[in-house]
Order: sequence, then structure tokens, then C-alpha cells
Amino acid sequence: MYCQIPDTLTIREIKINKKVITTTLLNPKEVTRKELGKLYTKRWLIEVDFRFIKTVLQMDVFRCKTPDMVCKEIWVHLLAYNLIRTVMAQAAYRYDLPPRTPEFPRHVTAVKCI
Repeated sequence: MYCQIPDTLTIREIKINKKVITTTLLNPKEVTRKELGKLYTKRWLIEVDFRFIKTVLQMDVFRCKTPDMVCKEIWVHLLAYNLIRTVMAQAAYRYDLPPRTPEFPRHVTAVKCI
């Protein structure tokens, strides 16, 4: 597999909002600067979501002992996260607010009380 990796790699650097994004997507007509900026934002939101899952939902340490149970533990955390985000999105839609808010821990507390 590694023998198929080229000796050199051509990259494209794009400056967006004081950040430089480096990509191997070379054709600006195929993927525009604006599209790359949106992709970067979405990627960053995923990182933030993972941080919330680890810290707020306390998935930073696995409590199960077997691989099968660890897998189930991960799925339970992801299901809980999606449930909370769905409730938040529905509430935001009802009040015409953006679905992503920084008040995630408060929503977790509310769901734990149910």
C-alpha cells in the first residue's frame, strides 16, 4: 500500500477568514474557495461535537471491560447525543432559532431529569 504513495504531493492553499486551508483538491472550478470554507466549518463543528460527547456526556473513559460492551457503550452515548440534538433542533425550529447553540450542557441536564 505504501509503495503506491507518490514521492511528492501537489497541494492548494486557500486563505479564508485569516485561516489557511491546505488541500489536495487542486481544481478551483471543481471545488470553490467558498465550498472549501463551508467544509472546513462543518469539519470543525464535528470536532466540537466530539468534545461535547467526551466531556459533557462523560465518554472520556470507558467503563465497560469487554470489547463488545465498549462498542455498546459508544452506541449508547451516540444515541443519547443524537436524542438531545434532535430535541434541541425541534425546540429551535419552534422558536425560529438556530439549531446549534452553546447551551448543550443545560440540555443534557434537562434530559437527565426526564
